[in-house]
Amino acid sequence: MVIKTNFPIFIIVILSGVVLTFSNQASDIENLLKFKDSLQNVGNQMSNWSSSISPCKGNAIPQWQGVICEGENVWGLKLDHMGLKGTINLDALKELSNLRTLSLINNSFEGPLPEIKNLGYMKTIFLSDNDFQGDIPAKAFEDMQSLKKLHLDNNKLTGRIPNSLTTLGKLTELNLQNNQFSGQIPYFAKDRLIVLNVSNNKLQGPIPFNLSSMDASFFSGNTELCGAPLHHQCNSNSSMPKITTETKILLAIVLVASIAAIGSVIIILLRRKRTVDLEKRTSQNMKNVALPNNLKNHEHDSMTPDGLLDNGKNLSFLRDDRVKFDMNDLLKSSAEILDNGTFGLTYKAAIIGKTTVIVKRYKEMHNVNKEEFHQHMRRLGRLNHINLIPLVACYYKKEEKLLVSDHIDSVSLAIYLHGKSFFSLLSIINLME
Repeated sequence: MVIKTNFPIFIIVILSGVVLTFSNQASDIENLLKFKDSLQNVGNQMSNWSSSISPCKGNAIPQWQGVICEGENVWGLKLDHMGLKGTINLDALKELSNLRTLSLINNSFEGPLPEIKNLGYMKTIFLSDNDFQGDIPAKAFEDMQSLKKLHLDNNKLTGRIPNSLTTLGKLTELNLQNNQFSGQIPYFAKDRLIVLNVSNNKLQGPIPFNLSSMDASFFSGNTELCGAPLHHQCNSNSSMPKITTETKILLAIVLVASIAAIGSVIIILLRRKRTVDLEKRTSQNMKNVALPNNLKNHEHDSMTPDGLLDNGKNLSFLRDDRVKFDMNDLLKSSAEILDNGTFGLTYKAAIIGKTTVIVKRYKEMHNVNKEEFHQHMRRLGRLNHINLIPLVACYYKKEEKLLVSDHIDSVSLAIYLHGKSFFSLLSIINLME
């Protein structure tokens, strides 16, 4: 009796799935044909786009020209080198619920760039080698958080690079070369960004320092760009461009947040215990790369494994995009003392074969527990801005703590911000004007 009762239900479930599949396929066919109708100069290249043929057979076999299948679903469109013109019907494409990639390379589409943010679920969009023209709105790519690759190279696009591109957390490739973009390169967090090609445009000003490790050819052909990785150094004028209202607001927010975060750490630490025995301040700078034996003996408390780190234990890294090193690397590195101040020793460590970092050693934090210390360090590690030197790693020991940050080579803060010819002290009000 149980089998007889459940058998019709099983049949209904199977039939419902079949009906739903056919319904989705019929909807995809209808929307793809609407997209085709918006195109010009199609010729016979898309002759098999017909309502009598399903775009995809089982096992991801396409039956329509340029269709990429995943199972029986339309996953992508690759219509390159076909001389297509007309309008790209995005209203039809956004109804394709499984569409994730669109490639229309080397066709003859022209006019403003279509509002591709309507395809918010796309992973890759390739519109290279067409005739798209004009400025791109600042919010053109807003909320496209799935986008990984965007190619807009070899068009006639103008204006500034849209700021909405900098908010795409999964973006790995951005090709904008051979257009007519102007203004400055916006700040990209570079968490995942591998390629940012802006060569042969009309860009100007300094290249953001976190992009300095990219290939120099990605920035060539912009006569007014300066800074690494290019050999053309920035002067005081290019280092201090005119600040827009939006930039002022952003800088103010970042400044307040940074001060609040750093201030909270300092206040908590000072509340626990005031410094009793302050180390004398010294301005001596060690010019040698490796510390001589007599200095090592003198600084035994601060530079040996007993005084600096427990040998064999690891640093806690706050960033995934930095070169990793361990305690032994830090202990074996050549050191240059930069400052011996109120809160502790600061020195530059050149880790052989890896990187150079700045290490700040704090001794007067005995009442801070490990969990609270790491909680505040993680907050500082998340701060990410062009004018802040990132905190890379930290180390906790009851008697002392270490903060490890990036090293900016051969440049002071004043020169980095203002150029060599600009050393007069300006008020915050003047800087924001």
